Amino acid sequence: MVNQVNWQRYSIDLGIDLGTTNSAVAACVDGEVETLRNSLNNELTPSAVRVRANGAIDVGQSAYQRLSISPEEVAVEFKRWIGTDDTFKFSSGREMSAVELSAEVLKSLLQTAEHRLGRRPIAAVITVPAAFDLNQCARTEAAAQKAGIQHTVLLQEPIAASLAYGFSADVREGSWLVFDLGGGTLDVALVGVRDGRIEVFDHEGDNFLGGKDVDWVIVEKILLPKLAEQYDIDSWTRENPGRAQELGVLKHLAEDAKIRLSTAEEAFVTIESGHLMLLDDRDDEVSADIRVLRSELE
Repeated sequence: MVNQVNWQRYSIDLGIDLGTTNSAVAACVDGEVETLRNSLNNELTPSAVRVRANGAIDVGQSAYQRLSISPEEVAVEFKRWIGTDDTFKFSSGREMSAVELSAEVLKSLLQTAEHRLGRRPIAAVITVPAAFDLNQCARTEAAAQKAGIQHTVLLQEPIAASLAYGFSADVREGSWLVFDLGGGTLDVALVGVRDGRIEVFDHEGDNFLGGKDVDWVIVEKILLPKLAEQYDIDSWTRENPGRAQELGVLKHLAEDAKIRLSTAEEAFVTIESGHLMLLDDRDDEVSADIRVLRSELE
């Protein structure tokens, strides 16, 4: 008779979407697929990692909320550079690679699964963009291993989407064009059946095009030009590390406006000093209510 440990080794009932912006974990519970909720009762966990001055690590919503206050303490969007040797240096002095940061997010998702399932999963399917090369896939597997996942199966995101929407190998003819515009990447894949297996026949994409880039467009094409009508903010650029905090505040507000514009024709962005005093190049306090139209975003 197979014990629980051996059963876990040969059975994969955990699926993970390790995303640029948010991540999620799902499991087969009582024969039904269920997206598991974290300790905040949310299905999505922000892919954000904070290292405090004392070395403590926060992952998820609490880390992301700190981003606009102390961007030097929080790493985000590291999926974009998981295939490189780049690192993020926190204000505490600690440096972490994309593999290490991804492992922290995966550990958080495993804790969610353990709380819901009553056991620590050791095998999982993790979805990856079709545009990921062998090095990026290998780094993703390394992150999973570091998080404690002993057996990892990588599944291309277009195939996962096709399966989720009812496309199966029982279909002998036809093909699907799958568009996946995520927080950091765009994938366009041609999916079909070959020899009874669902395959990606061809794909094209951009690992640096997604919702986060839309946020920056709102900042640079809408918010900054309107602020410049009242204030001297020539130094407020992404190229200037001395203004990273101010730009971080604007980017956070831009994301919120973008979400609201999904269901409304306009959104108001209130820019004011809070934990951070927002000062222009003449040391005047920056304060404004900016109206953003959906037509401007489009």
